[in-house]
Amino acid sequence: MKYPLKSFYILTILAMSFMSGFAQKQELPVGTTMSVSAPTTFGGQNAIVLVPISVNFGAFEVSDYQLDIVYDPAVITPSVTGPTGTTTACVSAGTLTGNAGLSVTCFVNPAGRLNVAVFSPGPTMTGSGTLLFIRFQVNTGVLPGATSPLQITDEAFFELSGPIPSTAVTSIDGSLTVLAPTSAGVVVSGQVVTSGGLPVRNARVYLSGVSGEPRVALTNPFGYFAFEDVPAGQSYVISTNAKGYSFVPILLDVGSEVTGLQIVAEP
Repeated sequence: MKYPLKSFYILTILAMSFMSGFAQKQELPVGTTMSVSAPTTFGGQNAIVLVPISVNFGAFEVSDYQLDIVYDPAVITPSVTGPTGTTTACVSAGTLTGNAGLSVTCFVNPAGRLNVAVFSPGPTMTGSGTLLFIRFQVNTGVLPGATSPLQITDEAFFELSGPIPSTAVTSIDGSLTVLAPTSAGVVVSGQVVTSGGLPVRNARVYLSGVSGEPRVALTNPFGYFAFEDVPAGQSYVISTNAKGYSFVPILLDVGSEVTGLQIVAEP
């Protein structure tokens, strides 16, 4: 009997969960829940947009998951589709998925539905944050104001002991709206501080788009930095490097001038 590729991944995850030696019926405490959500975001015409999928695992320790993102293929397309149907649309760097070292597979099947499958026999994820990024291209010729849904469906999450009941998982849908192009770039500025609120001088702040080399700014003695002439209507990743400090990358949607952005070092 032949199974479609998506079913293969789901069966693989189930098999791994129940072969772990801990496959017992879960007894969940009353009120134990988790959530996964897509944002309400935007992108300029012909832009590539990084869409963060956020999660709050609650008390769960998640080892594997599978979900679909439903979108309007007339407005956006996962970037970039290869000859085998697999894509580079799933970006795990700097996310809970990437930090746990989990293996990510995503593919379009059919058009308008991106299948995401993540599995690993060992590491688990806890807490809350960005689960992973999905990279979308705004299609050529799409007019400003056009909107695509970002609907999360067919989600399934697993602990090492077995599947998390679907009744414990809440999904929140989002959307992506196309913006009109701007005539000039905007300013993105802010301050880098310690966990105690003190300024961090000489920190390197990187502004990375989905293509091209990242831009770099150095903080002044008061921790302030600025990037000028930043194209609006796109998503950027802000990463920071300073001796003796650790920072979590930030996803920033730039629709207009951004001031007062605060980048805080981890405790």
